[in-house]
Amino acid sequence: MSTIIAKNDSTSEIFIDDLGIGIPALDEINLTLLFEKEDITESEDLDSLVSSQSLIINDGIEDLSITNALKHINYQTEYEDEFDDTVYRGTTPPDSTSILWINPEDNYAYQYDTYRGHWLTTAKATYVFSKDGFADGVYLRVGDVANSDAGYYISKPATIVLLYCISTGGDTTKSFTIENNHSVLSTFQYNGSLQYLNNLAHIDLDTATILQVKVSSDGDKVENTVLQMEIAWRYTG
Repeated sequence: MSTIIAKNDSTSEIFIDDLGIGIPALDEINLTLLFEKEDITESEDLDSLVSSQSLIINDGIEDLSITNALKHINYQTEYEDEFDDTVYRGTTPPDSTSILWINPEDNYAYQYDTYRGHWLTTAKATYVFSKDGFADGVYLRVGDVANSDAGYYISKPATIVLLYCISTGGDTTKSFTIENNHSVLSTFQYNGSLQYLNNLAHIDLDTATILQVKVSSDGDKVENTVLQMEIAWRYTG
């Protein structure tokens, strides 16, 4: 079996539940030394983590793209020809939700996300909100702009698939709101630590959303806060 190394570039341990193993933060594990080929190819959780960019697959030589990583862990080299049959090209989604769809109208590759119930792009956009010093009841900055009306403009339907927020000090139960032009879309909260990670986030965004993040005024302040958000584009027809 070809080498399959699972790499975790995040600051929290990631679990592959159906394999019963965790990949420590900022670390990697050679799965081929621990599991039979069938265990790896039948792992739905590994597929999901690779598809959402939570884990990177390395073949012993280089890090692989999502498409090549899924091919590598599910089919191996002897199934290379069969993999070509699992890629569909067309202007509307395929009948099967288990194959990769390439849409020539926008040149994006889509995969059907069964958890979120959407065709989502394999490519993700990353947005960062931050505030140096103390924050309480204020909006996190967009770039260098500290203004409550500032926000990222979302040009087409999208879905937030990952949230990671961290502060260097302050209230370990602080809550935050994700907003569209001051209208609340979702909330999240620290739970006893100054970090929050959700790689199963599901927050749908419409075209022309003005994306903002606000630190609540409840509780004490938090200090030096950074929020990283990953977004996939969503096919709506």
